[in-house]
Amino acid sequence: GAAAFASLDLLQRAGVALEIRTTVPLDLTPPEALRELARQLADRGVRSWVLQMFRPTGCASNALVAAAPAGTQLPPGLLTELTKLVPDIVVR
Repeated sequence: GAAAFASLDLLQRAGVALEIRTTVPLDLTPPEALRELARQLADRGVRSWVLQMFRPTGCASNALVAAAPAGTQLPPGLLTELTKLVPDIVVR
């Protein structure tokens, strides 16, 4: 994550238009990890965030496909918690 945050910091300083996206393999991403990421993004002033649910189609890693079957829904209430930190969240 450090390299991704360094890139985010550079882009924000440069004033570049960007979309913050996180691909979420639900079976491998505990809710606390998303809460912590939301806190870190909020601390950097991020107000908009796209959560992409993992889809195995086209994934080059057979190990990842086996470990993280496609999921389409966040745990109940988690999106509400996350939007308290990053107010504009889209789930794709």
